[in-house]
Amino acid sequence: MARMPVALPVLGATSVRERRLRIGPVRVSAARGGIGRQLALVLPALLLTGCAWQAYRPAPLDLAGADAAAQLRTLDDEPTRALLAAAGSDLRAWPAVVWTRETLLLVLMERHPDMRAARARVAAARARVPAAQQAVNPDLSTRLENHSGRGSNGSPWSIGAGLQFAFNTQPLRAAQGALASAEADEAEVAAGEVAWRLYRQLGDALLAVQATGEAATLAQDAVTLAQARIDSAEVRQRYGAAPALEVQLAREALLAARREQALVGAAAAVAQAQLAQALALPVDALARVRLASWPVLSPVDGGEGAGPDASTARAIALQNRLDLARELALYEVAEASVRVEIARQYPQVRLGPGLAWDQGDRIWQIGLSLPLALLQRNEAGIAAAEARRAAQAQQLLARQAAVAGEVESARQRVIALVGPLLASRSEADAADKYLALVQRQFDAGAADAASLIAARAVALQARRLVQEATVAWRQAQWSLEAALQAPLPAGGSPAHDADAAHAGDHGRQAHAHPAPGHSTDDAHAHGHPRP
Repeated sequence: MARMPVALPVLGATSVRERRLRIGPVRVSAARGGIGRQLALVLPALLLTGCAWQAYRPAPLDLAGADAAAQLRTLDDEPTRALLAAAGSDLRAWPAVVWTRETLLLVLMERHPDMRAARARVAAARARVPAAQQAVNPDLSTRLENHSGRGSNGSPWSIGAGLQFAFNTQPLRAAQGALASAEADEAEVAAGEVAWRLYRQLGDALLAVQATGEAATLAQDAVTLAQARIDSAEVRQRYGAAPALEVQLAREALLAARREQALVGAAAAVAQAQLAQALALPVDALARVRLASWPVLSPVDGGEGAGPDASTARAIALQNRLDLARELALYEVAEASVRVEIARQYPQVRLGPGLAWDQGDRIWQIGLSLPLALLQRNEAGIAAAEARRAAQAQQLLARQAAVAGEVESARQRVIALVGPLLASRSEADAADKYLALVQRQFDAGAADAASLIAARAVALQARRLVQEATVAWRQAQWSLEAALQAPLPAGGSPAHDADAAHAGDHGRQAHAHPAPGHSTDDAHAHGHPRP
């Protein structure tokens, strides 16, 4: 009678690569009563394997429609109003509301395509977790043979069927589930990074818009002052008190002021486009938008300015920085990969019961198969996974050191800019006092128009110095805030639904970072939050 070794693949989410195992010989034969009745016994088992198949559902993309919808986005539509109302914003002046960083952040987190893509990646990563933990389906094998001679029942046919069940797969499935969960956690932290990147771009754009707006005001004042100087010079020239050269120089100064005004206008247009890009809106959608002034913490005279001390700033950054949290999440992924490779060194046992009819004989059989670890026990896979874990541990430590240096550099820049800002303010106060004095003298007839114009020019130059120092101070403050990465304002977290990345609430304790070679379970035990 024929004996045939049957090779069956071990399929399912419990293994990264397909394995083929061999079971013992299965003897199959035909039973009494003919081939039709035996097939009637086997076909239902075959049909059961085809139940509950899912049909393919295509998901076509409408790129042209998406682009057309993006060009119609505004900040004064009904969905935006509903979003702000749900967040408790004051909408009594809607749609002429004053937009702050916080309210713009609400729209940014809800509508920006990058955030939607990040949430989709988190959902996809979470969907892989159940797949990694699925149990292995049993395999069904069937056999139909025609013999050259007839058996005792007069039939030349043999028919049989067998099942194969995988045992001791729980350790591997648990390890693969832990790996999928770690990868999902890393995707959530990555979504938090996307949120902070978009918030940083929004802050940069708002700073640019405010700086160019202030510069435009100063440029207009410069044009007005240059025109007043021309008018004064022309009047004095008519009375022979000013040479033609003075008038010509005043006219050239006006041309220079207008040229500067045009450059400032171009910079303002670029800043407006930068803000529109940060919000994923058309530039025209910002035409009627009113923006709140950037909040600036004024430095204290003689002090180091607003901001935490070195140790506090470092502790805040190590707790909140999402790039550091992502490196930690990648370390957890590497740790879970080591566990998977450790689980793969153990053989996967398969048990195969079978039933056969062999030319009149009914045969029950059970087979056992497992790979023999004669040549290797996954030593190479384990060594590679451990090497990746060690490399990621060093990457984590390097990122931690870089974060500490970046925070201290940003803090020192804030401190360094306190002096110039205070000095420029003092100079502006002195220029304003001098201008007030000359104005009183002019009103009393003790000073001429040229003296008043010269005093106004001094005051204007002092205001420019204050504006430049203030812009640098605001940028330094914002850089320090971005380096510390405090949790985003309420409502600005990227995790606003069940499948979103909740990494906006990224309380990563500095002591929660595991030392190289330590299990990440230690990190969880010390307060590293699981999503």
